[in-house]
Amino acid sequence: MNTPTSLSVARSGPTPLRLSGPLLAVLAGLAALGALSTNIILPALPRMASDLRASTDDVGWVQSGFFLAFAVGQLFVGPVSDRWGRRAPVLGGLALFIAGSVLCAWAPTLPLLGSAMEYGPGWCASFALVALLGLLLALAYMTVVGETHPSDRRAATTPGEVLRGYAALARDARFISPAFAVSVIIGGLYAFFAATPAVLMGRMGLSALQLGLFFAGTVFVVFAAGMLAPRLAHRWGAARVAGAGCVVALVGALALLVGAEGSGLAYFTGAVVLYLLGMGLVNPLGTAMALGPFSRQAGLASSLLGALQMACAGGMTALASLAGRNPAMALGLVLTAASVLALAALTVRRQR
Repeated sequence: MNTPTSLSVARSGPTPLRLSGPLLAVLAGLAALGALSTNIILPALPRMASDLRASTDDVGWVQSGFFLAFAVGQLFVGPVSDRWGRRAPVLGGLALFIAGSVLCAWAPTLPLLGSAMEYGPGWCASFALVALLGLLLALAYMTVVGETHPSDRRAATTPGEVLRGYAALARDARFISPAFAVSVIIGGLYAFFAATPAVLMGRMGLSALQLGLFFAGTVFVVFAAGMLAPRLAHRWGAARVAGAGCVVALVGALALLVGAEGSGLAYFTGAVVLYLLGMGLVNPLGTAMALGPFSRQAGLASSLLGALQMACAGGMTALASLAGRNPAMALGLVLTAASVLALAALTVRRQR
């Protein structure tokens, strides 16, 4: 039996919804579903391009479209949930996610979606899996969570007020500088996800399984940096540690750029680890710096930050897709630009 903690989430009805084990599992699943839906198909990108009679670059453009659609959705989710509650947007979003995953699994070509294709193993099964996970999460959400934003707490915000709120945040250096830094550094992460299959499978000859293990290993780097970040910030300050993270990421990006021609797996891995280590420091600290001063506008600030991150992910994934015959070089350029822009944004914030 799970013992509830003293924390609780507000919900409509006479009793609060306590943070029990099942609730945390549902919330963690919702948070992880977006990343899983992206990462699970990465090892299959070369096979997907071949089966759909498209180039790897074309598949990369599709990924960019995914991130840009994600960015637009982020701008709506905060105000919509504040106005009409959490349950309907969550379940509606999961329904769209499931429908899109099923359609992708049955796609006979990359521009056009078909409704009849003989189902088989491979990348199609990946989309079917994430659709199934989305369905299970929807059922779990209805059973365990339900509505967490009671009607008496909902704000009838007009579209004009929302736009003015976003504009005010975009003009405030306390928000936009760290938010932009986090967004471009996260954009570099997704560019790494998009370009790495072409590097490791196309140029170095790794198998899909080996690529999957490589990506799994990078998770531990980011996790370790995220655990280290608050301890370092407690001693030296969040802004200083985030800036140092940008420098570490820049060193890794430059190493990748310099060694793009003919570098082996060990060199590529070392350069990538440096970038991910720096990114893992910047992400939590920059997020806290951006959202901390705006507790009364938490919904708007979180939505705008999420939109910026996904927009940068889409743009940088598109740039990484312009790799041509040297995806490592394109990735090095994108990561270098991301690190420089992030460092510049944090420097501007410190000077104001």
